[in-house]
Amino acid sequence: MEWPRFLLLAAVLVAEPQHAADADAGNEQGGPADRLQLRAHTDFPPFEADGRHLTLLFRDGRAAEEFDCSAPRAKDLPGMDFRRLELSASSIAGVSSMWANLWGASEADTTSPGSLWLTEAHISSSGGDALMPRLSVSLDTEPQRDGAIEVTEEAQFQSELTVYYDCWQNGEARVELHLTLATAEGGNHSQEICLGWLKVCRMGFEGLVVRHGEYSEWPIYPTSNDSTVPTPPLLDAEGILEDVTKLQLSSPDGTIRLQSPTVASSDDKLLKVDIRGVAVTMTQGDFFLEVGSEPTEISVIYTCQGAGTAEVELGLWRAVITSAHAAEGLHLHWRKQCGESTYKFMDIFLKSEMNISRTQAVAHGRVLPGFEPRCRNQSKSSHPAVDAAGPNKSPSQSCGSRAPAVEISEKEIKTNVELRVDPEGMVLPPALQHQPAVSFDQRIVKAFIARMPEPFVRGRNKVPCTNCDSSLRAAAPKAASQSMIIKYICHKEGISPITLTVYLDGYKPIDVAWQKKCREPKKPHVGRALTAPQAMTMAFLVCGLIGVVVCMVCLFCSSDSKEKEKLFLGRGTNKGGRQIEFGRLGPDSQRVGFGSDDEVVFH
Repeated sequence: MEWPRFLLLAAVLVAEPQHAADADAGNEQGGPADRLQLRAHTDFPPFEADGRHLTLLFRDGRAAEEFDCSAPRAKDLPGMDFRRLELSASSIAGVSSMWANLWGASEADTTSPGSLWLTEAHISSSGGDALMPRLSVSLDTEPQRDGAIEVTEEAQFQSELTVYYDCWQNGEARVELHLTLATAEGGNHSQEICLGWLKVCRMGFEGLVVRHGEYSEWPIYPTSNDSTVPTPPLLDAEGILEDVTKLQLSSPDGTIRLQSPTVASSDDKLLKVDIRGVAVTMTQGDFFLEVGSEPTEISVIYTCQGAGTAEVELGLWRAVITSAHAAEGLHLHWRKQCGESTYKFMDIFLKSEMNISRTQAVAHGRVLPGFEPRCRNQSKSSHPAVDAAGPNKSPSQSCGSRAPAVEISEKEIKTNVELRVDPEGMVLPPALQHQPAVSFDQRIVKAFIARMPEPFVRGRNKVPCTNCDSSLRAAAPKAASQSMIIKYICHKEGISPITLTVYLDGYKPIDVAWQKKCREPKKPHVGRALTAPQAMTMAFLVCGLIGVVVCMVCLFCSSDSKEKEKLFLGRGTNKGGRQIEFGRLGPDSQRVGFGSDDEVVFH
């Protein structure tokens, strides 16, 4: 039973000289720092040096070569407004603890070997010129003021220390971080270490990405110079229609630190704006908005006080460390429509089964040229008093003077109308406020809706959103289409304008116009109509005629002349027969017919 214990003891004795040598070699700076491990947080881009990525800053009692304070070579690249460092303590359950387990610990070793405390932390930067510095730096906490920080083992919850950068000028600045470590919270057996690196500063909002939309499909900042890329709906010159604008802020290749965003309206009497989302919980001067690779959403909500259009400005401001440095700002502008506005997600097509054609009449809510309703006749009437009393009206901006682009031929009796809503519109499908209306020249034609369109409902079929941000990539709804059929009944030859009006709840109606060509319909030959008495008389005459015909047929088709006499003359020969008399009770009797047997008399 003592043999395994002897082998273990021998291994310890063999390892003991090497351990003692290591301890002697680290005697000059041995102490609490021997157990410290300092790394860059892996959720953020690492440091770089000579084309290599670096995350380890300090271990085994010494700084990594690239972070040596005497000649630092590690760089924190532009786009990093803050750097988060993780502190952990390495386990010392080595030779000494193994020896203590074998032979027992002395009273002098009763202190827990896992205790490691960060008691002081100081950071500074150098660089710039006599007028202004290149960089200001600070820490999120100062242990010497806020209290010592316990550094636990790596397997447990790790302590963090965040470095904040505030660049004043472009270029490189040197950063030094001094940490004091101790084995007790009071600072006993303390030891100071130094870490250094270079911070590359670049002014502006490089690395910031702002997207718009439920699926982050529209990039707002930075703007694209590609003319083929469609303009995001948020930047449309006519203004947006939504009641809330959701923006996603991210920094895919870095970290950005912002103050609380600001939002303003150009006309507070028409439109009031406010911020919602993460920014609501921020207090200026105490907390800042930290933007990383994971999108951070802020919402701008609108309260319309009337009808019209107002400018909206969103201000994003970089966080500063000292009030002496004016914050750098980024301003995003767009327009908001209040009141009834154009629904921009609908396309309308006219389809002809005879010509097998499909013609677009409305694109993104706008009626295309040639499909606007004709402007009303603005000429004077024949009555001077009416012209004098009436206002001087000008043609409506929504009417057109061009000839209609589509004419339905006289052979076609119906037109199929397709209503198509873009995928963006299917996020909140439009509602048909009223039944669509059809206008026409009733002297020429009658047009009516033979089949109404079905309501738009957000479908379950979805397609991948390829332009969405990777972290918010989801399934976007497909475009949806509904159809309606308009039929025509021509009254006379001519050409009638046809105008279809589609009413959408909360938006301006959409008017689409074309024309229908008619030819004179062939009139069927219709005789003189009969009155009711004439009809009754005619019916009796017909019935009588039918009866006469039936009797004549029976008369001429019968072969027995005696039967004819019995049927039409009421008598026949009495040969071989007997008289039959019917009479009243009394002395008198009356003969009324003949029979084939003896005479029968009733008295």
